[in-house]
Amino acid sequence: MNGRLEEADTDADADTDPDTDTDTDADTDADADDTGSAAIDGDSDGVMADDDCDDDDASLGAISEDADCDGVLSADDCDDSDSGSTARDVDADCDGVLAWHDCDDFDTSLGAISGDADCDGVLAADDCDDDDRESTVITGEKIMTSRSPSFLYTG
Repeated sequence: MNGRLEEADTDADADTDPDTDTDTDADTDADADDTGSAAIDGDSDGVMADDDCDDDDASLGAISEDADCDGVLSADDCDDSDSGSTARDVDADCDGVLAWHDCDDFDTSLGAISGDADCDGVLAADDCDDDDRESTVITGEKIMTSRSPSFLYTG
């Protein structure tokens, strides 16, 4: 005895408390925390249901570690409030262009190769020759080289 009055165990389980669960505290759940509500981890991933992204999917963990619940931890997620955003391991500069399609995956000013084949920072629609990084750019009535800020007037 622990010095307090205890009710007689009148149920059929093997513990010493009067409820029908198998723990030794006198509440209505099967855990020992005296809260009266069971700690639930449906997918057995170690994350309780209240903090689990999906308690039926063990591959998805805690909301506190993956706010958008896309399976990418917050530290590795480009935008942890958007489940459709990219992850840093495939988009280092987080510009939305995957590394193998990006002109320079460490420079957000350079986007997809599909829009700028020579990766000079000038989109194909504005580039005189999108296969030549040194080609000129047409902007209205002005022509400028892609590496020079000076303008040449055409008319």
